[in-house]
Amino acid sequence: MPSIALAIVLLCGSTAMAAKPNFVITIADDHGVHHSSVYGSSEFQTPNLQRMAEEGIRFDNAYVASPACAPSRAALFTGRMPYSNGVVGNHEIDLKPGVVSLLPALLEQGYEVVFHGKVGHAGRKHFGQYVPDGVKILGGGGLQQTMTLDQVETFLQQRPEDAAPLALFLGWTDTHTAWPPKEEARIAPEDVVIPPKIFDTPEARVEMTRYVEGAEDIDRRVGQTRQLIAKHLDVNNTLVVYTSDHGMPWPFAKWSLYESGIRTPLIAVWPGKIQPSSSTDAMVSWIDLMPTLIDLAGGTSPSGIDGRSFAKVLFGETDQHRDVIFATHKGDKEKNVYPIRSVRVGKWKYIRNLHPEFAYTTHTDVWAKESPRDPKHWAHAGHHWQSYIEAAKTDPKAAAFLHDYHSSPAEELYQIEQDPYEQNNLAGSPDHAAKLVELRAMVSKRMEEVGDDGSLSGPPQLLNDFALPPTAGDKIFDEVDGTVIIEMESTQSPLGNWKKRTTLDPFTGSSYLEFMGNNPGVGAPDSPLNYDFQINTPGDYWISIRSHKRLTADDGVTARSDMCNDCYVRVEGDYVSADPTLPLEWLQKDTKFWGNAADLNWKNWSSKVVGDHDMIKTVRYRFQAGKQYRLVVSGRAQRFSLDRIIITRVGDQRFNETGNESRLVTTWQQAEVQEVGQDKFAVWQPLSISFDGPRASETDDSPNPFLDYRLQVQFVGPSGQTYEVPGYFDGDGNGGKSGNQWTVKFTPDEQGAWNYQASLRSGPDVAVSLMDAPGQAANLKHASGTLTVQPRDDSASGFSKWGRLEYVGGHYLKFRDGPYWIRGGVDSPENFLAYAGFDNTPASHRYADHASDWQDGDPDWNGGSGKPIIGAINSLADQQVNSLYFLTMNIGGDGDDVWPWSGKPARKGSPTDDNRHFDLSKLRQWETVFAHAQRKGIHLHFVFNEAEEANKKELDDGELGIERKLYYREMVARFGHHNALSWNLCEEYNLGFDLGPERVRSFADYVGAVDAYDHPITVHSAHDPLKELEFTFGDPRFSMTSIQLNQRRIDTLVEDFRTATAAAGRPLPISMDEFTLDVGQDASWRPFDRPELHRRQKLWPTLLSGGQIEFILEDLLKTESFKTANRQALWNSVAIARTFMEEHLPFWEMSPADELVEGESTLKVGLGAGKSFPLDAQVFCKPGHVYAIYYPTASKTGQLDLSSDDGKFQARWYNPRTGQFEGTTASLHAGNWIPLPTAPSAPNQDWVLLLTVQNDERRNER
Repeated sequence: MPSIALAIVLLCGSTAMAAKPNFVITIADDHGVHHSSVYGSSEFQTPNLQRMAEEGIRFDNAYVASPACAPSRAALFTGRMPYSNGVVGNHEIDLKPGVVSLLPALLEQGYEVVFHGKVGHAGRKHFGQYVPDGVKILGGGGLQQTMTLDQVETFLQQRPEDAAPLALFLGWTDTHTAWPPKEEARIAPEDVVIPPKIFDTPEARVEMTRYVEGAEDIDRRVGQTRQLIAKHLDVNNTLVVYTSDHGMPWPFAKWSLYESGIRTPLIAVWPGKIQPSSSTDAMVSWIDLMPTLIDLAGGTSPSGIDGRSFAKVLFGETDQHRDVIFATHKGDKEKNVYPIRSVRVGKWKYIRNLHPEFAYTTHTDVWAKESPRDPKHWAHAGHHWQSYIEAAKTDPKAAAFLHDYHSSPAEELYQIEQDPYEQNNLAGSPDHAAKLVELRAMVSKRMEEVGDDGSLSGPPQLLNDFALPPTAGDKIFDEVDGTVIIEMESTQSPLGNWKKRTTLDPFTGSSYLEFMGNNPGVGAPDSPLNYDFQINTPGDYWISIRSHKRLTADDGVTARSDMCNDCYVRVEGDYVSADPTLPLEWLQKDTKFWGNAADLNWKNWSSKVVGDHDMIKTVRYRFQAGKQYRLVVSGRAQRFSLDRIIITRVGDQRFNETGNESRLVTTWQQAEVQEVGQDKFAVWQPLSISFDGPRASETDDSPNPFLDYRLQVQFVGPSGQTYEVPGYFDGDGNGGKSGNQWTVKFTPDEQGAWNYQASLRSGPDVAVSLMDAPGQAANLKHASGTLTVQPRDDSASGFSKWGRLEYVGGHYLKFRDGPYWIRGGVDSPENFLAYAGFDNTPASHRYADHASDWQDGDPDWNGGSGKPIIGAINSLADQQVNSLYFLTMNIGGDGDDVWPWSGKPARKGSPTDDNRHFDLSKLRQWETVFAHAQRKGIHLHFVFNEAEEANKKELDDGELGIERKLYYREMVARFGHHNALSWNLCEEYNLGFDLGPERVRSFADYVGAVDAYDHPITVHSAHDPLKELEFTFGDPRFSMTSIQLNQRRIDTLVEDFRTATAAAGRPLPISMDEFTLDVGQDASWRPFDRPELHRRQKLWPTLLSGGQIEFILEDLLKTESFKTANRQALWNSVAIARTFMEEHLPFWEMSPADELVEGESTLKVGLGAGKSFPLDAQVFCKPGHVYAIYYPTASKTGQLDLSSDDGKFQARWYNPRTGQFEGTTASLHAGNWIPLPTAPSAPNQDWVLLLTVQNDERRNER
């Protein structure tokens, strides 16, 4: 029967609360929360509801008590949950004795209570329990008549000026089935959006357009009603509330406890009382609505009800109401017998399907199946349900949809915020087992408290009555949690001499099979039956078949007790015997299968093979993940009966009497196993797997291969570690713009066998979804397989010998299987990728000076196009530069010459730019450069945005929308496999258009969610860096810093960052990424290549304060060469400093302590604008073990405080200009302030003094 959406208008005669408010309640049928512009739909045009939200408050977590009409409204008018008020089913109308409506409370407050339209569900005969004497019904009929606003206006016109306060309840049916066609439809079927989970057919599209139109009709009625209010009532003392009794009458909505079934729109307006354009996350229930009205009317609700007023939420006094929301569904007579219970707590939602052994149905789908041509049923069943049934006969996707609709797990667990359409059931996740137990207990306790025994309201529908059509394609049963259950009658093979029987109870499914060929004793294999299944969890498995024998034939002849007792089985596919004493050939051929079946009793299971010489073995098969197998059962002995097949892992429960038959793997999910080479890959060496999928072009729009498909590949390692790795559309796999290749790149972290399973999803915008299974599954060949990874190669080039560079909780990053790392990199040109040799790229850089640095065997493309930039990477690596900073998109920025997209964007930025199609050949060329940099030991510092407002707003006007998410996903998917990289969200995030902390956090959240490897994430700022980056301190989203300091003092800033991040509980690596020297220039931001000044004023003070460094070069965006004389000198200084740190210091255990040296000489360092400071000695130490002291000038070395140490230290001088130790070694005795030795030569130059406790020099072991 219909449902109701409720818009409440509280109408008052004065502006003071002393004058009681009027209430106008508009009830619209079946209007789901997702189906209006107010709640984010771009498809439903509901301007009047939108206006209400702009003038009042929108509730984002409002729920009904039950997703069916009668129990929902009974809960509304009684303030009690269904099992408390007695109305639990859709046609169980009568209230429990003693339960009363809350309407009398309004009458007692002097209200005129008026009903008009479809307010009730089953006519006044029953609804009179809720409608006491004194309630006026406009039109004089029952409570389900059609509502007309003319009658409402007439009523309002005739009310006297001194009339009592009004409570007017109105009801509309526009969104309830059936939806009559309109002569001129606003929206075409091809333009309508089919919600997630609902199968897409032409008939569904037609009826969805009519549902859209129904919702828009309701919206118009809301607007007209408000006009009447403005004309006849005092709007300044009027509360307007819009809501719905449950969701739309489509699958997985109405009659279900999913969000689309029980979450309801709720909007309230009261000028002068409710803050306009406000919203709340407070959880409220329909049982709270009447207590709220009574509260606002000045009355008191009866004790003992479940509801309570949320008036304080309306007025913005609180954003909290309920911590827990319960909901219940019992059914609707014989057509809808499927009890469900749920609870929502915070972000968690738990659903219990009390009888998963039965089919979930409603009268809609039952009528469509049983009476497809009966016109009276079309009003409810509609053409769309019949189209599903017809489609399932030939379309495996439709068959899978119907299977998922009718079959429910016993429990469901969802994180609503991350999974609003409840597509990723976490009930089986070990990570959330505690939450499952907690919420299960809450539902159980609630059921016990209200006397809910979970009983059925009538005869249930059987799952097998809704089995998938046999013509829907080959049935392949899916292993889940180590188990496959198959009913014998589910075979698609001809039965031959097997006969369906229903004689001997209790059998499972719809029947069992009895073999009637051969004779009772023995016979050759006859009438083979095929059962296909897919294994997802590798391991050793048993096969058991529930069986019995019938010794006495129909003619009364009785066979011996050892007859009628066996069949033949064989398993086809790629497996081995898990029992070394059981020959594989036994399992691959038709072998006698026996289990000592009982006569006319299902108590035994056949589970043993009988081989040569009657050797009896319990069979065990070693199956592989992603493989499909076929079990073939053939007849042997007459009158041997089989009921169901159980395939389960060895050690698990083998004999399952009542569990549901396993779900099917539909055609679009079927894995075609790809065997990847066994000797190609080693630990930490990236590998690439390509899959055959839908053919597309990089310019396609419908669908867009980048946005409307999502490739995700799960890799499971030898130790059970799991990586969810994003993949990408790869054209022809060779940089071509079209093709059917879909690629994932993965870097394994352990040797041994890795299993992988790919999933390709399709649908509007699915690529940017973080749900496990958005949209629909798309066809993907070779979707699963196994690869063997060899041990780590200690001699591998670049980072492959050390592994992934990771945040490990301190001030330095560390390679998983290698040393701690110190950055000594280059920051220019930031438009490094604006290279003439890349496709579709402005020729800002040619790197001609580096063409000669390219070496035989290095990568290249297009006959030499890649040589100069590859040579530039070689040059940097040869000079031991180990990090490269670059933008991946600078449209609207300084250079406006780098972008990953195809086509020609407006280089200064434009909202019309196409930022949803990517240039495959260009990105392949980028990857060639990035991979070469990794082989050469150069860390990749990705920077996604820069300072300029046009650049920040190029994607989604600066927000985290579809374009930005897609951009991040493509960058992570195509390049995230590299071992040493970091993601910098934005250069100068707070300059110009200030992104602000909240946006930056949301960006980091999304990148972190997409990146399978948790690469370090950072953001770069302008102005005071310590203040502007403080929001990242202690935040697990951020694992690195990126600091711009201009001409600030670099050593103390490093130390301040170390102190601040450590105090926040998450010490971060401190990286000085943009700074300049003071050489008297007018613009303090302008850099200069002065290698000696950089060495003395920036490099060593940074490193010996515990930081890291990247240098901006004098040419900025025009940098073409990394090997000018000044730059070679600079890189040499960086290499010397890094070598000293890495070879002579346990730097990751050391801290700055400049205060330990006194009396030293200082170096005057400019800060710009005529300001300067004396740079003193820089001390970096691990007390008691090692001290490194950098003197920017060593004319006076001063004294060192070793009063807290004891023992002897040896002191050696290190020349930062040559990288050599010089002079003699001194021996110093700790325990006091110790005078330090003088420099061996050139005392006015810079020097490093290294003190190590004798016999304890530490190194950064590699």
